[in-house]
Formats: sequence, C-alpha cells, structure tokens
Amino acid sequence: MASVGAAHGSRIYRLLPDLMLSSLATVCTAMLLNRLFNPKSRARLDAEAERLRNRFGIARKVPFSAMEIQVAESVCVDAAQLEVTFESIGGQSSLIGQLREAVLLPLLRPDLLTHSKLLQPTRGLLLHGPPGTGKTMLAKAIAKEAGCAFLNVNPSSMLSKWYGESQKRVAAIWSVAHKLEPSLLFVDEIDCLFRERSKSDHEATASFQSEWMTHWDGLLTKESSRVLVIGTTNRPNVLDPAIRRRLGRQFFVGLPEREQRGGILALLLRDEPLAEDVDLDELARITHGYSGSDLKELCRAAAMLPVREHLCNNPAAYARSNVVAAAVAPKSNGSAGGAPAQRPSGMRHVRQQDFRDALLLVPPTHAPREEVAVFHDASDGAAS
Repeated sequence: MASVGAAHGSRIYRLLPDLMLSSLATVCTAMLLNRLFNPKSRARLDAEAERLRNRFGIARKVPFSAMEIQVAESVCVDAAQLEVTFESIGGQSSLIGQLREAVLLPLLRPDLLTHSKLLQPTRGLLLHGPPGTGKTMLAKAIAKEAGCAFLNVNPSSMLSKWYGESQKRVAAIWSVAHKLEPSLLFVDEIDCLFRERSKSDHEATASFQSEWMTHWDGLLTKESSRVLVIGTTNRPNVLDPAIRRRLGRQFFVGLPEREQRGGILALLLRDEPLAEDVDLDELARITHGYSGSDLKELCRAAAMLPVREHLCNNPAAYARSNVVAAAVAPKSNGSAGGAPAQRPSGMRHVRQQDFRDALLLVPPTHAPREEVAVFHDASDGAAS
C-alpha cells in the first residue's frame, strides 16, 4: 500500500511542472485578452495614443501600440524644450554650416533634393572627437533647429534582461520614429551599444544589434524614409564596421583653434561684468589645448574669485542669518530668466588676473595636442 502511495506521489511531482506551465499560460492569455478586449483598457490606450499624437502635432489617426507608447514616453524629447541653438555654440561656424547642409536641408526642404539620386539624404551621421568638444550640444542644436521629433536613445530604454524584450523595444522605437517622421534618433556614446562584435558576445547582444540594423537599413526599409540616426563618440575605432558603414556622414569635432577659442570665450562672457583690462585675444592665446567645456570651467573659476574675495572682505556675509535671508528673498526677474541678477554691492568685476589665476585651478583635460591627435588618427581609421 505504501509503495502504491509513493508511486502516485511521484507521478504527481512529475506532472507538477506541466501543471504550473499550463496555469501560467492560462493566466497570461487571460491578461492579454483583457488588455485587448476590455473596453476600459482599450479606452485608456486610445487616450494615451491621442495624447501622443497631440504632443507631436500629428493630425492623422496614427495608431500606437502599448509598447510604442511606453517607448515614446521614455525616449521622445520635445525639441521646443531644448535650449541649445547653433547661435549658442561658439567656434564651430564651419562645422555648423556643413551640418545645416547635411541634416537640416534634407529634413526641411526635401523637394530640393528629390530630382537626383546622388542627393538622397544620408541615413546616419556620426560626430566624433575628444570629450568636451560639444558633440552632444551640436546634436541638440540640430534637433532644435529642425523642430522635428527627437528620440534620445540610451541603453536603459532598449536593453532588457528578458529574452526577446530588447528586440521588441528596438522595433517599437523604429516604429515610433517612422510614425513621427521626419525624426532624429540620437544615440549618445554610440560605442557603448554598438561596439565591434566578437565571438565572445552574448547571443542577446548580437540579436539586438542585428534587429537595429535591419530596421535602420534593411530590405524592408523604405527609400523615402526620413529618419536620421545621429551618434556621438570619442572612440570611433571600436564601433562595429556595419554600424560605421551606415553612418554615411562623419564629422570630426576637435579642439578649438585660437580663433575658435576667442569666439567661445566671447559667447561665455557676453553677459558677465568684466573689468576694462580683460583681453579675450590674450585669453584665447594662453588657453592652447582647452576644449569648449574646459573654457567654460575656466570662466566659472575666474568669476568665482571676486566672490571669494568679497566674502573674505565681508566676514558678516558668512553669518547664517544673512545666508537664510538671501535664500528666502524674492528673486528678481533677471535671475529667473536670461539676464543675470543685480551684482552684490561692493563686489568688483572680473579682471584679467582672475583668468590667469584660474589657469592654475583648471588645467586642460586634454594634454598636449600631440595626444589629441590620437583621436583624429582613430577617426580617420573609422572613416576608411
């Protein structure tokens, strides 16, 4: 009798995994049917899709799936909210002219290029060069000037630990990009997602990259598609060759030359109260090897020196009561918007010596231009 009970129990244990899988499949099917046919769920999905269409000014009744809405909420950026324009980027006038021709012209005036197959717009653009040279700012300025849909793609929005989920997200991102076209797909630090493939790569990584390239420039990709991929990197040599081939236009964003540094400094200091002895030409000469972000930090450090001197000469300014009073005081119109607030009484203007002292506090992040040449050599290798 005991042996019969044991055999019966063993049989139940063997059937238990099948019963669990069957129950799980039933629950998943019920949830899917509820999502598809439940009027409340359907109405909520339609409302979210309508809100997305209104956000991007789509007049026609374009359908959006639940996955597409989820992806759009996480990656779509309203270009009108971007504060960067080409006018706010100094020292890159030549490059900006090339970007206007390569990107904005096909997006805003495609009628000027349709008469020739040689003038068809590129599907990809790469901005590469040392860190801090303004690659991301240029991409934001392109989106702002174009005024089209801007999808900021990052690893967290595409990669998933669940098998097959990453491919679904990639398909959803591209579907949203096509429905909102003309649109820009921006991938910052693109080498993190699309480095050169090797035999040691995980299967999910290879599947993800293949899915992306299929939607980007595959057999089913329409020639009339107006979706542009913009990538930025400081390591173009580690990009996968198939990705580099699809990035048809590649622009090197290097360290600014003396004249360009002068333009950047003039832009950074245009609203700052400067002493009469400040010589921007000399500052441009002595900041050899500084990137745009380095120059911004240099100006910030120089502007802080008068504040530090003012506090040393007025110890009472450190009193807690004064600090709290200043913190809760109503802000002037200038401090909340573009123009700076009124300068504290008794604080001097920024002098030339402040910039010389700031040079010791903020050295260039890139040494020597000989080392920076490595970036240019790597870029040449990537383009070839």
